[in-house]
This record gives sequence, structure tokens and C-alpha cells, in this order.
Amino acid sequence: MQRRVGTAALCIINDSIIREAAIAGVPILDLRAACGEDADFANPIEPSVQDGSKIAAAITSAVTQPDFGAFGCLIYTR
Repeated sequence: MQRRVGTAALCIINDSIIREAAIAGVPILDLRAACGEDADFANPIEPSVQDGSKIAAAITSAVTQPDFGAFGCLIYTR
């Protein structure tokens, strides 16, 4: 129950952030999409080893793309 309430609140905040990033045309690293399984969390606030690997892969993908500005706003999830 607590996770669902937290997720709902976070969605409201993230929506505003994503909307503004899209308007600005900056890349977005969306960890919600990258870390969606229960096994991704060691406890309610810390990523597991599995999730750490997913986060690292998403960051690598985001920073190794050739030209951020060429495509407008990109959302990286893995």
C-alpha cells in the first residue's frame, strides 16, 4: 500500500519534470521504466545489485549517444 501511494505521488512530480524537459529538448533518464521489478530493490529505498546494473546501463546509454540535440527530447530507460 505504501509503495502504491509513493508511486502515485512521484508520478505527479515526475510528470512536471518530464514535461519541462521535453519542452527544453533535453534527454531524460527515466529510472521508473528501468527499475520496475520488485527484485530491483534491496529494500524500499535502495537498489539491488540487479537494479544497479540496470541503472549503469541506462546511464551508459544516455551519455554515449552521439548528438543529444539532434533528436529533441530522448527518454533513456536502458
